Amino acid sequence: MKMRDLVPALGGCALLTSLALAQALPIEPASSQTLQAFDIRDFGGDIQAVLDLISRAFPAGGIVHIPKGPWIQTGTLFVRGGRVIIEGEGQDSRVVGKDKDTHVFQIVPQYGLAPHAYDITFRDLMIEGNAKGVAGQGDGIHWVAEPEARATALHMDHVAVNSCGRDGLHLEYVDFPVILDCNFNTNGRDGAHLFSVAQSLLLGYYANTNRRWGLYCEEAGGHFVQANGIEANHTLAGAAATDGQLKFKGCGGVIVRSQFEDFTQAGAKTAIDLEGARGVVVEGCGFTTGRPPHTAVGIRVRGACQGVTIGANSFNNCGVCVDVSDTTSRGVCVMPQDDHDGNLEMVRYPTGDAANGWQGLLALVQDPTSPEAMKIPGIRVPFRAVPYLGPAPETGNEGTLVYDRAAGRGSRLLLSDGNNWWPVGGVPASFRIGPPDTRPTDVAPGTTIWVPDAPRGQALQVWDGSGWQYIPIAQPTR
Repeated sequence: MKMRDLVPALGGCALLTSLALAQALPIEPASSQTLQAFDIRDFGGDIQAVLDLISRAFPAGGIVHIPKGPWIQTGTLFVRGGRVIIEGEGQDSRVVGKDKDTHVFQIVPQYGLAPHAYDITFRDLMIEGNAKGVAGQGDGIHWVAEPEARATALHMDHVAVNSCGRDGLHLEYVDFPVILDCNFNTNGRDGAHLFSVAQSLLLGYYANTNRRWGLYCEEAGGHFVQANGIEANHTLAGAAATDGQLKFKGCGGVIVRSQFEDFTQAGAKTAIDLEGARGVVVEGCGFTTGRPPHTAVGIRVRGACQGVTIGANSFNNCGVCVDVSDTTSRGVCVMPQDDHDGNLEMVRYPTGDAANGWQGLLALVQDPTSPEAMKIPGIRVPFRAVPYLGPAPETGNEGTLVYDRAAGRGSRLLLSDGNNWWPVGGVPASFRIGPPDTRPTDVAPGTTIWVPDAPRGQALQVWDGSGWQYIPIAQPTR
């Protein structure tokens, strides 16, 4: 079964809504049964002639059929208008670009065309940049709209984009791209480069041996990435330690469930780099370098990220599996990870002066009183206590929260002062419980308070040295 057949069976848009994407994505392009089809062999193999015919004479769109090739190009192929389907007969339908500095396909913005009217589809073919291993400026598919005139709806299904001078796919200000079962390999920069792209769906994505990132996303957001493999990218020596396979910079609303392998190529040291990202969930991923040395970082959180959840993932031969040592981030939740084999450090937390008073982290640990848990700054919640089925431990680090389902109603959420457990709502005065207008400012960083009159979800707050910050903790309910 192909991925395009599987997605509707899984519920299509409803599936994505359940995964907390802000809006539904258009899973299928317009039906090809309503469009006129043209075989390029009837036009002497001239792909541009067919594209021009459709844009001039068929405003409803059309199909460009590309049989088995290769079909060598002498310049960029320009796609104008909407509802255009470019389809081949599989990987033997090869469209080969001119050189490393020339785009193979370029989608031209049509001013006055409604954003939803674009609906451009590539399926069942191979696009080759003909870069011959040299970096350049040419992309396999190039589509750049404008901030005030955004475009929508690119569909790619069973397409391979290889050996381009720059990016296999380059999108700017293009929303709702759907990429199913596509490969991006040996390109001069990124496998796919998405700038200010919103609501993307990538299923069955694969990127290998691209010179820089396998997938790079910056600004906007609403990305769901489930990749078969993002591996062995960043092939040039001298890459930064934060460089690697998958990058989200300044994006919001991201879900990642993928496989990452061999991410110690050249100078690259990181599988997933989150920089200034917001509302990110990384879960169900596998990370393996395949071999020592133990220099790789599986997931790196930095640059003032907000609302990042690191769910359960599996790691093999990593130096650091999850790095949350950058204290500029807030609302970071780290669940226990699977130490499959050969890892040196499961989670790297901030230490020393950087950790003092930092409350941006919620660490779900097996035992909050263990020596390892004692090293963790911020709030520590026993993983087995969400919900907690037995009495609270005899003691806990100051600021540790547990949820004790066996306790009486109103006394189930417990907070430790280092010696005793106190029901939230009945915590001693040292915890400064009171309405917002009585919150003190002459307290040490790290002081925790409970503000009953605060908005829902913001009652637990911490003093960071300059102001009160709420700690976003989802409290279990019966």
